[in-house]
Amino acid sequence: MAEEELLTSATRRDPDRVRELLHPEFIEIGRWGRRWSREEIVAAMAVEIERAPVATSDWEFSELVPGVALVGYTVHGADRVSRQSSVWVMTDGKPQLRFHQGTIVTAH
Repeated sequence: MAEEELLTSATRRDPDRVRELLHPEFIEIGRWGRRWSREEIVAAMAVEIERAPVATSDWEFSELVPGVALVGYTVHGADRVSRQSSVWVMTDGKPQLRFHQGTIVTAH
């Protein structure tokens, strides 16, 4: 699945593949509230250090309208847990990420 592919270092460090997966009008709201454009994310991912593999859980999929899906899941990283939300659109028969937001889960 494309969402899981974006969690891997191999994909994140491949600007051409990231551009294929991100819609031209992609935006992200980062975990600290910063708004990122497609090209800012492509550039930031290209220079990331190697990421340890992460576990995911709690996957939810909702079709908003034909060709548009809301995806939610939890990422269990080595040093934090975060909840992720993404909106995917079908473009020329291929899924592209249009919006993404991740929020760190804090202790209750």
